[in-house]
Amino acid sequence: MVAPRTTAYEGVVPWYVALAVLTWLTSTTGAMRFSTEPFDPRGRATLVCRMSNEADAGRRVRVEALDDAGHATFDSGPFTLAGGASFVIGGGVEARRCRFTVVGEIAGVRAHGLVVSPGAGAVSLVPRPER
Repeated sequence: MVAPRTTAYEGVVPWYVALAVLTWLTSTTGAMRFSTEPFDPRGRATLVCRMSNEADAGRRVRVEALDDAGHATFDSGPFTLAGGASFVIGGGVEARRCRFTVVGEIAGVRAHGLVVSPGAGAVSLVPRPER
């Protein structure tokens, strides 16, 4: 019976794996971008994008309403959303989805899109992380 081969590096994570994990961890603490799925407008439906900060400290954020081609119909630009504050934009009839960006800590930040159809009501759109 032959004994299994072992190396001096057994149980040690290769440097390139450690570097990849470290790069991923540091990138997730940077800017996080979320967007809603595009919606298909019916009639005169308009899109509203809303972000609120339920934390005590301010958060660096950006809110955009995007058209079918991904161009901004509204862009807040980066700004600090104060603790306890909300920011709402109307993307207009051309807007099809909302994009929300948070730089740094995301705890306490809430966001969603709202499709408003006059006379028919509204539907909420929940954002997901972009890849």
